[in-house]
Amino acid sequence: MKRLPLLAILIAQLCMAGLAGARGAPLACVPATPDCLLDEAAAMGEIVTGAAARDEVQFAIATALGRLGRTDEALEIAAAIGSPRTLADAQGEIAIAAAQAGKFDKAYAIAVAINDARDKSARIAAFETLAAEQAAEGQIDAAFDTLAAITNPYRRSEAQAVVASSAARAGNIAGAMRAASQIGTNYWFAPNLHELQIASGVVARAEGFDHFWFYEALVSIAQIQAGSGDVLGALQTARS
Repeated sequence: MKRLPLLAILIAQLCMAGLAGARGAPLACVPATPDCLLDEAAAMGEIVTGAAARDEVQFAIATALGRLGRTDEALEIAAAIGSPRTLADAQGEIAIAAAQAGKFDKAYAIAVAINDARDKSARIAAFETLAAEQAAEGQIDAAFDTLAAITNPYRRSEAQAVVASSAARAGNIAGAMRAASQIGTNYWFAPNLHELQIASGVVARAEGFDHFWFYEALVSIAQIQAGSGDVLGALQTARS
């Protein structure tokens, strides 16, 4: 519920920004209910000139619907976006909203369908958020299964470190340590390690990459332990 005021501002700002040069009236929603704001945004989208501006309006509406839990409607709106990058970003936001709402299967299905090859892609961000939510629920193995869909091994290891941190924040230190250990076993000891390094684009500095996300996960876990008052446990984690 706390997201609704921010949601209203987001839609208004994006829609009004997209109306540069177009003739439109100010938002007239009193009270500013989500449905009214969405209707206003859709009406503005009809008079916006320029494909990029229309895409931004559609992105705002799709994102808002996703955050409201209206996933299918959000995907339908997103499908009208012309820019592949903006479409991927919208699908990523919808997938993240579904994951945060506990709709793990739905979030995975949306994320898998995202066509985005950027290193910091909406697809990877969606998988990372989904896996973090699964880890917070104690589903460590399911989280790692989710991250198997990330083909870039460097980004996959980065996301695995997020899983470890998420488990630790949820109070599951044993699960967090197990997740951190898997970063090593899944990467360092792979029989095709050299090929993985080349695929990651970091072969020239492989010695720095091999341990990086494992160490980052341990640092994060130790910080969480210390913050919760378990200083001895934090020191033990740091020493490992």
